Amino acid sequence: MFRDVRAASKTLPALVRATKKNTGLRAARLAAWAELQSVYDHIAFGLRLPRLPLYLPLRKRVRVGGGVLHLRFVPKEIRLFPFWGVVKKQRRDWQPSEIGVTTPMAMCEILLHEVAHVHQLHFEHAGDHEHSFVRSYVAVEEVMLGFGFGPLLPQRLRLIGCPPGSYAASMQATPRPQPTQPAN
Repeated sequence: MFRDVRAASKTLPALVRATKKNTGLRAARLAAWAELQSVYDHIAFGLRLPRLPLYLPLRKRVRVGGGVLHLRFVPKEIRLFPFWGVVKKQRRDWQPSEIGVTTPMAMCEILLHEVAHVHQLHFEHAGDHEHSFVRSYVAVEEVMLGFGFGPLLPQRLRLIGCPPGSYAASMQATPRPQPTQPAN
């Protein structure tokens, strides 16, 4: 479905307009949003995080899979970008043939990463990729694994969105914790 819309578009703005008008893509995006919002709400409840709106905007900043908007370290909303493009070009220079859709596994990892930032902002009042972020990441990761998201969180994607040289990037090779079985 997306391939057909992408093939018919000559520019990025045309692709964005066509994607918004295509009822099948709009329905798929709405269903993905509802599922991701539900997952966030469950994680937030389990970790005593604030309920925040989650958005799947069509437009995207280069090199970013998601983001948490905050005001003075108080998280306000989460944005997950379902599309990706060529990293070496500015978004305005992307051709439709260079734009793809984020996989469900990558989207789960991006959600985990951004919820870890919400956790870090809420409890530590920090927004970096250092020790407090890794503690928050592991806390969120354990909750997601407990909910059965293990197959959607492969080791190769662990901490993938962290900047090189950060403490979190140095922890990418550490194994994910094993999911705990609920007590009977």
